[in-house]
Amino acid sequence: MEGCDISFGQNYGFWVDEYNASFEVKGTAAEPVTIRGRSGQGSWNGIYLNTNNTANSIEHAVITDGGQEKMGHWFDSPANIGLGYTGSDVYLTLSDVEINNSAGCGIAEGGGNIDLSLNNVTYSGNAGNDYCN
Repeated sequence: MEGCDISFGQNYGFWVDEYNASFEVKGTAAEPVTIRGRSGQGSWNGIYLNTNNTANSIEHAVITDGGQEKMGHWFDSPANIGLGYTGSDVYLTLSDVEINNSAGCGIAEGGGNIDLSLNNVTYSGNAGNDYCN
C-alpha cells in the first residue's frame, strides 16, 4: 500500500522465486513505500527476485539498509536487490526508486537472463558498487 514502511530484522528479507510468482510495490510520488532494515546499513538481507513474471515492478519506493549477507548458497553478492542465478530468467521494472545504504551492492545480478528496466533510479551510500553483475 502506498506510504507504508516495511522494516526487517537481521537474517530476513523478501524472497520471490519460481512458479510464476510476482513482486509488486506500488507507492506514489506523494506517498512512496519504504523497505528498510531496523538497524542501519546491512541490517537485513534485501530483496531476492528469481521470476520472469512481467508484473514484477517497484514504483515510487525507497529501498535501504540491505545487503546483510549473500541470499543463498548460489548467490554470492549481498545487495538491496538480488536478481536471479545462472540459467534463470528474471524480469523487473524499477520506476522512481531510491536504492541506498546497502552493505553490498545496490543491485546485484546472480547470472542468467536479466530483463531489467530502470526509470529514474538513484543510488547513494552503497558500500559496494551501485550495480554489480
